[in-house]
Amino acid sequence: MVRGPNGEDIRIGAVLRAQRDSLALSQEAVGHAIGVSQAQVGKYETGENRVPLDKIRSICEFLQIDANFLFGVAIAGAITPVALQCARDIDAISDRVLQQKVIQIIRVMAKPPFVERSAI
Repeated sequence: MVRGPNGEDIRIGAVLRAQRDSLALSQEAVGHAIGVSQAQVGKYETGENRVPLDKIRSICEFLQIDANFLFGVAIAGAITPVALQCARDIDAISDRVLQQKVIQIIRVMAKPPFVERSAI
């Protein structure tokens, strides 16, 4: 019996891909680091293949991600892949005044209730 990707495999793959993208790494680089092919990394990312337990640790170490996030367990105060990417993107802004303005915008948008102008 051939099984298709399930929700958990797809979610783990999406986290894996988001973190790989945030680090600007190729599937090939990840595959080399964890001992699988680029194609296999792609299958992990789409949820087509389940990530074996023996590869979880290697992936987490190489991609600098806590296994709890890979499995969707929130830890108070921990940094998510999205937050890490945002921090990197904001840090890449060379104009410090503009950087602070972006941070202010994010803080305003993060406070509920944020209503998009297009919805008004």
